[in-house]
Amino acid sequence: MKMPQPADSAFRHAVLAAHERREAVARQWYGSRAFKEMCARLEQLGEDDAGLNAARAMLTDRAWPPDLLSPLVSALQVDAFADLPVQMRRDATGTTLALWDSGRARLSVALWSASELNLRAATDAVVLPGERVLTAYHRAGTARLQRWELTSDTSRLRRLADITISDGDVVLCDGRYQVHRLVDARCDIVAVQIRFRGEGDGIRRQYRCSDGQMLSAEIADPDAARRSMLLTLLRVSGRSDAAAQFEAATRHRHHFLRWEAMREWLALDALSAQSRLREMAAADAHAEVRKAAAHMLAVVERRRMEEAQTCPA
Repeated sequence: MKMPQPADSAFRHAVLAAHERREAVARQWYGSRAFKEMCARLEQLGEDDAGLNAARAMLTDRAWPPDLLSPLVSALQVDAFADLPVQMRRDATGTTLALWDSGRARLSVALWSASELNLRAATDAVVLPGERVLTAYHRAGTARLQRWELTSDTSRLRRLADITISDGDVVLCDGRYQVHRLVDARCDIVAVQIRFRGEGDGIRRQYRCSDGQMLSAEIADPDAARRSMLLTLLRVSGRSDAAAQFEAATRHRHHFLRWEAMREWLALDALSAQSRLREMAAADAHAEVRKAAAHMLAVVERRRMEEAQTCPA
């Protein structure tokens, strides 16, 4: 097998120079007054209505984004391939820069391609994002915003009236029960967003636009997905000594993971899980979990009675 050739000195010099430029941009970016003021405002955002109103007021103010982005824009003007000290995501729709992320809220700026937005508008499916998103449209070009909201259950969407987006508009999409989609874009869209994370039920649902019917559902929370796999691993490994881990997972904030943990626990050791199953049937916060737990509790108790009757004296 042919071994790769070592990098020559010119290449190594270029890599080191790029690293030094990135460090210089990072120092200017993180040390700027605009960045510090942005952090101070965002760190005060809570998850209540007051926090939402503060975020809306921040996005309505169009003066701070140019000052905040100035060091990054200057770096790109010098070097179009500059390695910026922010998370960047590129896909067919456009480019998104994640400027700040506390785990609870995320600030980003995006450039979305008009042609790609209009192309995606032809598809007959939308995804319920599961979290609240405030979007300030700095350039909208009178695009149209299609809107849907959930019916009384999660199995269907109903269509709402479209609205026209103008430059400067700030729009809230409560992705726990609403879906928005841009169509008829006449120019590329420039937007600043604040996304409140971790508020939904952790499930990403896809719906058909034409009739609102749900098409699919999947776990959207990476932490919940990892926990689910680890619980399965404990069960298939026969770890009956892991009752504490199963019990803790049945108290997770996402209802689907609470029940997934109980199902795995019952499959491993129904006797040790029975007490917690009884608690969930009586007092779990989610109606579907209470119903499922009550049904399984009856099954477990019936089987234990049958086993006791067939056990030789």
